[in-house]
Amino acid sequence: MSHHLRKKTPEGFELIEDELDRFDMEMREAERDPHDGKRMVEALWPIHKIHYQKSRYVFDMFYKKKLIDKKVYDFCIKYKIIDAALVAKWKKQGYETLCSLTAIQTRDTTHGTTNMCRVPLSKRRVDGIRPSQTTGCISCCSGDGGPIWWDGQQEAEEKVAESKGKRPAEDDEEASEAAAVEDRAKRLRGEGSSFLPPPGGV
Repeated sequence: MSHHLRKKTPEGFELIEDELDRFDMEMREAERDPHDGKRMVEALWPIHKIHYQKSRYVFDMFYKKKLIDKKVYDFCIKYKIIDAALVAKWKKQGYETLCSLTAIQTRDTTHGTTNMCRVPLSKRRVDGIRPSQTTGCISCCSGDGGPIWWDGQQEAEEKVAESKGKRPAEDDEEASEAAAVEDRAKRLRGEGSSFLPPPGGV
């Protein structure tokens, strides 16, 4: 924040000033990161995350914790300290933990759909848990406790496994068992099999 803007801050702003400075410092570091070995989109993931966290911090301080008053909150909106359009979405049902406006901009996707992070974890397989290429968010659906970012991959997989009542590794085990049962059924019916029959027939 510029020195000129600091002189305009309302009373009570000092309660959040240090934390906002910390977010600004993290953002500068993310923007200066050399991104060695990363794809271009992956280099932007930390920026999306910090942008979300900064706005969410002020939003929660006003609406949930009620530790700042409306003058401080409106000041943050007016001077673009937080993302006004994003926090406006958080007030709407179904968008309470939206990671970024980019996630719901269908014009930027190949098939004109929202980002995959808008699909509830309960409707995905464990092997389908991966970050959005655009934002790095795995899930920001209401009810998933998100946003869950790329660095929370294990947390997301555990949530999916829990919703399905099994451990992540059990998906592959079940698929293998199902294939074996189906193969045996085919052999019993005299159909083709991907396995060789045991010596002496079935």
